[in-house]
Amino acid sequence: MINKYLEVISLIERVHRNYFDLIRAELNQIAVKDINATQAFLLLKVGYAKITINEVRSRINYFGGHTSYLVRRLIESGYLLCEHSPHDFRIIDIFLSAKGRTFYARLTEMHERHIACPEAASSPDLERTVWALRQIEEFWIDQVLGL
Repeated sequence: MINKYLEVISLIERVHRNYFDLIRAELNQIAVKDINATQAFLLLKVGYAKITINEVRSRINYFGGHTSYLVRRLIESGYLLCEHSPHDFRIIDIFLSAKGRTFYARLTEMHERHIACPEAASSPDLERTVWALRQIEEFWIDQVLGL
C-alpha cells in the first residue's frame, strides 16, 4: 500500500509540473516573454475577480513566499492593476488590466482546446479524479490537525 501512496504523491507533483510545461508551451507559441508559467497560473486563478493580495496568499498560494514578488511583477508588466480598498487603506485589491483580460481569455481558449481534444479525459473521469484528490486532501488536513 505504501508504494501506491507514494505513487499518488509523485503523480500529483508530475501532473502539476506537466501542466506548467503546457502553459510554458502556450506562452512560447504566442511569443509572450514578459510572463512565466507561474505568473500565468496566478492570473488564471485571479480571473475576473477583484481580490486582495492577502486572498492570493491564503486561497491561491501555490508559490510559497514569492507571492508578493509575482504580484508585483504582474503589476509592473501591465497584467494586473491594484488599488487601495475604499474601506481600509491598508488593504490592496488586485484585478486584471485590459492586457491581463486579453491574456486570461487566451489561457481560457487554451483550456477549451484541450477539453475538446478526443484524448481529453471524459467528464466522469475528471469527476472521479477530483473526488479522489479531495479525499486525499481531506485526509492530509485531518492528519495535520490531528498532530
